[in-house]
Amino acid sequence: MAKKLDLGKIAANAAAATAGGALASVAMNKLGENVNPVFKAAGLVVIGAFAPMLDKSKGGIMEALGAGVMGAAGATLANNFMTPAATSGVGYADDVMYEELSGLEDEQALAGADDEDMATA
Repeated sequence: MAKKLDLGKIAANAAAATAGGALASVAMNKLGENVNPVFKAAGLVVIGAFAPMLDKSKGGIMEALGAGVMGAAGATLANNFMTPAATSGVGYADDVMYEELSGLEDEQALAGADDEDMATA
């Protein structure tokens, strides 16, 4: 027999995970500016990992709350480890794709812009 979906529990877990993410974001901002963001995020990942231990029931709200904290802090942690070289071409690629899709590249050429002008636009 198929297991019945408990929409109330799904909604509660989604709300708890969202609250955990918001809590992590607030905690990151409230901790001192002189604290390295990598240490702040790593500490929140550890706190999120231990949050389910505060709840005696399996699959409780604290598990979802901890997952939200770990998700938000983990994203911040990963973002701090990304090097500028790894992300340097992303903006350029987006600009080129936008120009090609929007026809902006052709409009600049028709307006008399040469390659030098288009590189700085």
